[in-house]
Amino acid sequence: MVNAMQTSAEVVCRIGWLSKKPAGFKQAVLERCQLRKVRAGTTIYRIGDHATGLYGVGAGRVGIEIAPAERAPYLAFFAEPGAWLGYRGVITGFQQAGLKATRDSELLFLPKQAIDDLIREVPGRWRMFARLSLSDLQKVTSLLDDVLRRDHAQRVAAILLHFGGCRQVTPPDARRIDLEVGQEEVARIANIGRTVTGAVLRDLEKAGHIELAYRRIQVLAPDVLRSQLSE
Repeated sequence: MVNAMQTSAEVVCRIGWLSKKPAGFKQAVLERCQLRKVRAGTTIYRIGDHATGLYGVGAGRVGIEIAPAERAPYLAFFAEPGAWLGYRGVITGFQQAGLKATRDSELLFLPKQAIDDLIREVPGRWRMFARLSLSDLQKVTSLLDDVLRRDHAQRVAAILLHFGGCRQVTPPDARRIDLEVGQEEVARIANIGRTVTGAVLRDLEKAGHIELAYRRIQVLAPDVLRSQLSE
């Protein structure tokens, strides 16, 4: 019987940052990881907490909260299986964002000391960890570009794709994408009033592209939403 640790390891070796690394590096990382199971709603760390290591998502989904300038923390991104989180905190010593499980999740925790040991053994490995920051930059740049769209409907569609982790491409096994968000979260990130956001979401539902429920949105046709962004 395959255990949760093995299943999560297989996921992060197939998707995301670690999947693109040499086999020896993958093995060295996974040998030092600890499996952590968390229930939906569990806060994994808060902004400003002392950073203790990286978290790889093996199953489930986690929400990432940010608090720029004087604003209170709010949900900005979701992280799907294959994602690794906490790199900026490892570098600075304190978490720059908050992390909360939005579903029951399985995480691979790589302690900061283990990261230091990996780099001490092979100094060139720092470049592999540094690529995590490039991945974050690409996501933020893509989101910023979409938030600057003038068309409200396109902006909302793009935010839904970002939340679903399928802005660029839809995973082969993703028939329906469940989002643990409501109209308010979409409106905040899209920088559009809730009334306008609600109207756009209802239009998308009428067209059969999404389904709306209380504090939940189900994306039924991510490829169609993506095609609308180039119109």
